Amino acid sequence: MNNYTVISEGGSGGNGFEMQSIKSIGLRSGKYVDQITINGVSHGENGGADRGTLTLEDGEYVTSIVVRSGSLIDYVEFNTNFNNQIKGGGEGGNKHTVSGNLVAIDGRSGKYVDQLNFLID
Repeated sequence: MNNYTVISEGGSGGNGFEMQSIKSIGLRSGKYVDQITINGVSHGENGGADRGTLTLEDGEYVTSIVVRSGSLIDYVEFNTNFNNQIKGGGEGGNKHTVSGNLVAIDGRSGKYVDQLNFLID
């Protein structure tokens, strides 16, 4: 039996989006994380700069996440067991590091990404 933990970062604004397992993660950011794209489905608006897309290979998974947040997601960084990374955002908010196998993500978004919830195994 798996012992999953949900780690929540950010605020309560915006509209919720459903928990999704991770095959690819894309980011747009400036001072904040403007948009996260999970498996081709975007959440947030098109502001900021395109930071690219991290597509997980067979056997690859996210092992750590660095987040800066307050009422919004200011910065997020995803690191994998294959030493790949995608990151974007600014220096605001409080910094947290989440370690473990990222199983899925949900959250809240409007103009920016307001909240991210990480399902960790």
